[in-house]
Amino acid sequence: MYVKGKILRMDNTPCTFSAWMFGVYDPVPSYDINEHLYYLLETFQNKSDKILFLKEKYNLKATICICIEILGTQSPAVYFEKDILNFIHSIQAEIDIDLYAFK
Repeated sequence: MYVKGKILRMDNTPCTFSAWMFGVYDPVPSYDINEHLYYLLETFQNKSDKILFLKEKYNLKATICICIEILGTQSPAVYFEKDILNFIHSIQAEIDIDLYAFK
C-alpha cells in the first residue's frame, strides 16, 4: 500500500525493501550473457523515460542482476556489448553479477 510517500506492508509498517522483477529464463545454455541481455533491452528500451520518471518520483534504484549458473568446468564470457551498456547507463542502473558453480 502507498500512503503519503511511504510504501506500507499489510500491517501498516514501512517497507525497507521491495522489488519489481523481470526475469529472462532460457532453457538453452549459452556462454554469452549478451544473448539474454538483448531480450531485456528489446523489452525495456522504449520505456527508459518511464523508468527514469518512476525512479525520480519514488526515489527508486534500478539494478540489473545477472545470475550465472556454471555447470561443470565451462565458464561463460562475461562482457557487455555497447548497446547494453548504453541502455543500463540511460536508466542509471547498477549491475550485479552472481556466479553459481555446480559440479
